[in-house]
Amino acid sequence: MIEEKDLSSLEELVHKEAIREQIYTYCRAVDRGDKALMRSVYHPDATDNHGVFEGLASDFVDLDVDKIMPGLLLTQHSISNMLIELAGDVANVESYCTAYHRVRQDDGEYDLLMWGRYLDRFERRNGEWKIARRLCVFDGIRHDKASAGWGMDWCANFRPLGRRDKKDPFYSMK
Repeated sequence: MIEEKDLSSLEELVHKEAIREQIYTYCRAVDRGDKALMRSVYHPDATDNHGVFEGLASDFVDLDVDKIMPGLLLTQHSISNMLIELAGDVANVESYCTAYHRVRQDDGEYDLLMWGRYLDRFERRNGEWKIARRLCVFDGIRHDKASAGWGMDWCANFRPLGRRDKKDPFYSMK
């Protein structure tokens, strides 16, 4: 039998898991270029400060990625060390993020690796946890000439490849 104190602990876990799910969903959305999915993790009046952009999250979602990062071929965002501090219908969340980008430039392809943290204020409105405010903090960066490509030697056999659109293998699972 669940006691009252256990129920509140269980509710806290449910709320934290809903927040984690939104952060993971954001990563899928940005890596697949899925603007509708990306928009779904923000409240309509949410703000986002991503370093290269500061303003309404809806405007951030609508940005033309090729204007910010020309030649972007693929990305992969990974989340770790997530701390969630709940206070009623508000949560302050710090998530460590490592973001890999493959970029084509005039003299070839480059690997851009960035690491930092998402500092998010989540709010629960109408029973849903979504981002109300995001600040990206950048802690480090590497930018190196790509050492390998999918067409090289043994790499050519790895398939299927991930994509930045709805032709990614994930979308055929449904």
